[in-house]
Amino acid sequence: ESVMALGGIVSAAAVTGVPAPASARVFLDPAMYGDQELRVSAVDSLREAVRRSLLQNPKLVPYFLELALLDGLSYNTATSEGGPDGSIIKAVMSSK
Repeated sequence: ESVMALGGIVSAAAVTGVPAPASARVFLDPAMYGDQELRVSAVDSLREAVRRSLLQNPKLVPYFLELALLDGLSYNTATSEGGPDGSIIKAVMSSK
């Protein structure tokens, strides 16, 4: 009887061509496997590099402030996208 049921499922899937939706869920723990430590380390390293650059060349401060403001003000309320997420850096880098 179970073989018949299995055969019925296979033939129904073959006829419709559409697989049944999966009900699996994936939970990602950012603190697992050291990912969080790597991310924090990368952000801290970048923060320190920017700080050193600004201390060495204070003329860059207005440009970094403008980038930060543009990034923060890029939030779109209709789509809930944008905002202070660093995406402005990607846009600037891709425009070169």
